[in-house]
Order: sequence, then structure tokens, then C-alpha cells
Amino acid sequence: FDGIDTHDARTLDSAGVFLQSELERLDPILHQPLAGYTYLRDVPLRQDVTIGDEASSFVNLGFVAAGGINPTGISWVGKTSTAITGIQADVGKTVTPLNLWAMELGYTIPELISSQQVNRPIDRVKLDGLNLKANQDADQMAYVGDATVGAYGLLNSPGVTATNATGTFTSYLSGGTKNQDAILAIFNAGLMSAYTQSGFTIVPNKVGLPPIQWGQLQQTVSSAGSVSILEFLKKNTVASSMNGVDLEIVPMKWAVGRGVGGTDRMVFYTQDESRVRLPMTPMLNTPIQYRGLHYLTYYYRRIGAVEITNSQLMAYVDGI
Repeated sequence: FDGIDTHDARTLDSAGVFLQSELERLDPILHQPLAGYTYLRDVPLRQDVTIGDEASSFVNLGFVAAGGINPTGISWVGKTSTAITGIQADVGKTVTPLNLWAMELGYTIPELISSQQVNRPIDRVKLDGLNLKANQDADQMAYVGDATVGAYGLLNSPGVTATNATGTFTSYLSGGTKNQDAILAIFNAGLMSAYTQSGFTIVPNKVGLPPIQWGQLQQTVSSAGSVSILEFLKKNTVASSMNGVDLEIVPMKWAVGRGVGGTDRMVFYTQDESRVRLPMTPMLNTPIQYRGLHYLTYYYRRIGAVEITNSQLMAYVDGI
């Protein structure tokens, strides 16, 4: 080894077996790649779907009713009225496909025995990798969907109205000034946009924004050095006043560059399974198959597109 410790070119990395010198202290922990997912935090799962379903759907109900004397007014009638208006229902169904997701998990008998001998079983290692890939794929479907299957997500739904912010967080927080009121105005504008679209019915209870801008909100309020701008916003928006609880503000990595023209985007929505959800079945796998020296099994599930039952309850604000 020319006087130094090395990993030989013939390292059996597929089974996790390495050449090791007598004076080398090998850390037994397997350090996985840096990867994360947050869809379970931000998008409720619709769990009534099954592996046998090929599509998920929901129904929106609308009502039409004419007035009495005034067709657009209240349904007044007289004692001798013979023409009385009725109620009409408009029922519409939205259908989205449930696409089949699958991956193979395979290893040979020698690989398995060798990896178990060094206490790094290859079956467990590969299963961890498969689960990570499954969660990352679900994460993408939850936030931005996939153009390959024509699906959209929480951050790019064509049915949600997008507006431009009055300014960027950086412009309001740079230098020696901290204009938390201007940031508050951006939040309230997004909240009021969704509130107005809903017919002044529901104010969103959650906001997602890019991690950089979320980090900028950790600065303290200029008039109260012990309170961060983030905490100030949670307690002082129209949402906290209307809903009676603090507004939830979370970072979403998929919001970076998701706005019009590649700008950063904020999303305002009501986190509730009846409003926004991701149809997805639990993970299943086939019995282990034996092919020569190989063990093979296949993991599969169905993943649908994010269902937004009332797009009026959501709003996008770009250019922050």
C-alpha cells in the first residue's frame, strides 16, 4: 500500500466489505446520502384508495336558487302565490389517475452472506435506499407533480391564482432596517386574496415559502429585540385573528423558482384533508423470488395527483 492506508480498487462496495488496515478505526455507522422530504408534514394523505383503484375522484356540489318577487333577491312569496321557485343542484366530478409506482429489490446469496458477516446486511441497506426513493418521489408529487403523467402539486396548480409581491424579503430586511410591517403586508395580501376568493368564508391556516426567505424571518423585530419576525407574523396576521390560532409558516424547498418567470413563490392554503390531500396507497411487496443465486422482490404502490377540492381557498404570491 506504499505506506498509506487505502481502499483497494477491488473493494466489494456492493456488499459493504472493505480492506482495512490493523491500525484503522472504521466507523460502523452507514451514513446515508443527504436527502429529505416533508410531504407528510404539509399534505394530508387520502388513505381510502387501494392498489386496485386506477383513479381517484371527488365531487364538488353547487346550488342554484332564484329569488321570489326579485329573481336575484330573497325568496319571498305571497299568501296566494302559485309560482314558487325551487333549488337546483349542480354536481361535478373531478378525476385524477392513480399511477402505479414500483421498484425491484434484488441481491445475490453470496452478497447477503458477505454483508451479514461484516454486520452490514445488504437487504436492509437496499431497502433503506428504496424507501428513500419512494418518499422522495412522493415528495415531488405532493409539491409539484410530474409532467410525465400530467400531474400538478401543491405549488403549481393551474387552478390557483398567483399575484406578485410588493417587494422581496431581502429589500425589506437588508442593511440596517428591518421593515417587518412590509413583510406583514405581503402575508396579509396573500391571506386576504384567498379569503376574498372564498366569499369571505375561510382564511388559510398555513403558509409555505422558500427556505432562504423562511430563514430571513428569523431576524428579530426592530422594536422588540427578543421576538423574531417569524413569531411576529405568526401572531399578527389576519389569519391568527380570524382563526384564533397562530398562523403556521414552514419552509418548502420546492417553492424555490416555482413562481412566474422563475421567481420564488409563497403558497397560502388550509391544511385539511377535506381541502388538500395526496391519494397514495401503503407500500406493498411481492413474495421473495429465487432466480439462480438471486433473491428478488418488488415493492409497489399507487400515487395520485394532489387533490385540491376548493382552489378558491388557496393563493400564490410570487417574487418574494
